[in-house]
Amino acid sequence: MSENLQHLPWEDTLAMIKHWVSCPENGYLGSSYGGRTLLTSCIGTPPQADITTKVIAKLTEDIPNIDGSSITLSWSGNSTTTGVLTVAVGSNSAAIQVP
Repeated sequence: MSENLQHLPWEDTLAMIKHWVSCPENGYLGSSYGGRTLLTSCIGTPPQADITTKVIAKLTEDIPNIDGSSITLSWSGNSTTTGVLTVAVGSNSAAIQVP
């Protein structure tokens, strides 16, 4: 992996994660990139280890500059279509609205 990708500022990495959250899987022709469909299927249910592992695997596959970082996720929502994803990568964290 490029040294430049591993040391992006948190703001740039967060922008990539927010974009990933907003894009449905397979939203780009020829690419499986995106996390919205997977995340909206999880919102409204408590995070469980197997589902969290699946979401992290998809996230690191699509955004390789965070692969190898310590990543934790949790989410909450009142419905099955909108909620909040809390993501921590290394020592940085943010809450992201899931569309």
